[in-house]
Amino acid sequence: MVSFRLFGVVLLAGCALQAQNPAPAAVLNPASNIPVGHFNWGIAQGSIFVVYPAFDQAGKVVGGSLGPASLVTAPALPLTNTLSGTSIKVTVAGTTVDCPMLYTLRSQVAAVLPSTTPLGSGTLTVTYNGASGSTPIKVVATNVGLSTVLGTSAAVVTFPNYSFVDSTHSAKPGDAVVLWGTGLGGANSDANIATNGDLKTDITVWIGGIAAPLQYRGRSAGPGLDQINVVVPDGVAPGCAVSLVVQTGGAQSTLLSNTTTVPVMPNGGTCADPVLSGIPAATISSLLAKPGTTLASFQISQSVALTSPTFDATIDAIFLSFTQQQLTSQLPKLLGNSDPSLGSCQVTFNVGSGSTNGGGDGKPDATGLSAGASILFTPPTGLALTAAGSPQLKGFYEVKPTASLPGGTWKVANGTGGADVTPFSVDLPLAQPVLWSNQAASIDRTQPFILKWTGGDPTGYVRIAVSTGFGGPTGAPGSVSVVCSAPAAAGQFTLPTSVLGSLPPSGTFPGTMDVRGIGTTIAAIPGIDLAFASYTNTKQYAPNLK
Repeated sequence: MVSFRLFGVVLLAGCALQAQNPAPAAVLNPASNIPVGHFNWGIAQGSIFVVYPAFDQAGKVVGGSLGPASLVTAPALPLTNTLSGTSIKVTVAGTTVDCPMLYTLRSQVAAVLPSTTPLGSGTLTVTYNGASGSTPIKVVATNVGLSTVLGTSAAVVTFPNYSFVDSTHSAKPGDAVVLWGTGLGGANSDANIATNGDLKTDITVWIGGIAAPLQYRGRSAGPGLDQINVVVPDGVAPGCAVSLVVQTGGAQSTLLSNTTTVPVMPNGGTCADPVLSGIPAATISSLLAKPGTTLASFQISQSVALTSPTFDATIDAIFLSFTQQQLTSQLPKLLGNSDPSLGSCQVTFNVGSGSTNGGGDGKPDATGLSAGASILFTPPTGLALTAAGSPQLKGFYEVKPTASLPGGTWKVANGTGGADVTPFSVDLPLAQPVLWSNQAASIDRTQPFILKWTGGDPTGYVRIAVSTGFGGPTGAPGSVSVVCSAPAAAGQFTLPTSVLGSLPPSGTFPGTMDVRGIGTTIAAIPGIDLAFASYTNTKQYAPNLK
């Protein structure tokens, strides 16, 4: 039986069978899921593709079903061109080909695009039980997609013995690893296992921004299923979310796979990103051993938002919370960080106005602790700030300054204390704001760009975020967001073409860039298991992406 587990395809719920023609709406590489309308959208010859219908706001299929109510997968090799009443044809430049079927379901169908399909724009037609519907398709020679673990950006990567590379079994420099996906290009069989071995596709695999030595790139043990064997290069900055991306063509090519992540550590084993969280892994481990934990969290933020090309709006805020956490198992998520590891970047595609994020985990299992009526923040210069307690939420305090917060050592105290937290006075160092020092009016997406800055917490990091939009007659409006992390002390970071190339050029949709300094300080407060202050400052820019 053919396995699709590696591709992490989400089987969407369909609706009741309707007596209508199928209405296919999107043809995607199931590994990359690069959306229709983005300039890198396209299905490679010989690759696996998935066809989705349109869905209404209730999540029901628009039009007739693409396949049966229950999932039917190809029972054996070779694949056939019809499966449980479903078939797919692709027509390009007057040539029509039949696609070997992988699976069929009312809300999605999957097949392999024949390697003989002509290149260019054409039409894909889905037929189910005699009823047909069509949608556009773009056929390209190569368009690599890397498979990811369901619901995450973590790539499906294995060691040569097929054991998984994961957060407790990191790869280390010098390790041979296998990447899985589809889209390397045509082979000598699409319905059965190909036998032409290494396809010699012109690709570069970037791990943490460093080119990885290639050992093999070609078909694996299944139609359309590709594997890329590489060696983890020396010099990769360690972390749990080291960037992994495939670039096809050359150093200036913008034909890029989806950007994924892989854990890399100097000696393998369990991964860690202590600079991102600002809290040592040993501290979290000791807290996990307790039945409950008391936390004091100080969130200090400064933001300069770009409201027009010539006007900035400064928005500063200080939030505090004192809580008793009943379930320490929540701590890794509560204290974690979703940014990529230092020296790495992450690319995210968003389509339409809806969010792909879920509704969260509900209310945290925590109880507020009273630390007094208010908390006093005394800056190194200027007037003190008073954070008043929330009348609705016990243990929560807030103040919104009317002027920028000066860098230097601040003193934080709660006077005579509260019912749950005794009097304390701690020093919190605030770093100077991070500012883009070599600010450029435009950025060439086909060349590496060295971004330099001043300021920042020398023990913290700088988060660089770039976003711009795309859309048009071939797809719904969408946007591409890039986030990179770098040590603040480095003073600079090179945005590689393997990242910039995924961003659409500025035009109808102007781009924005946020440069943010982030730092965390651990403090000692009597009776509190962990007291920490997280400081962020953000300034927004609007470079032209060309």
